[in-house]
Amino acid sequence: MMKLYDNYLEAGFEERLNRFVMRLKLKNGKLITAYIANPGRMEEFLIRGQQFYLTTGNKGKYNYRVVATYY
Repeated sequence: MMKLYDNYLEAGFEERLNRFVMRLKLKNGKLITAYIANPGRMEEFLIRGQQFYLTTGNKGKYNYRVVATYY
């Protein structure tokens, strides 16, 4: 198995604020905003509660970055 990230968080989808930003809810109930690097067409994933995987870091305006989800 290939390891892409040292650590990641899981969060559920709440809403998409614009093409590159979405609001997600962490397991502890905290709402966060995360950057979507490659948004493309995502209609089938934007369902409340859909699980997304995030990495953390301060490489821009947002502390979280969306890296994956289940299809």
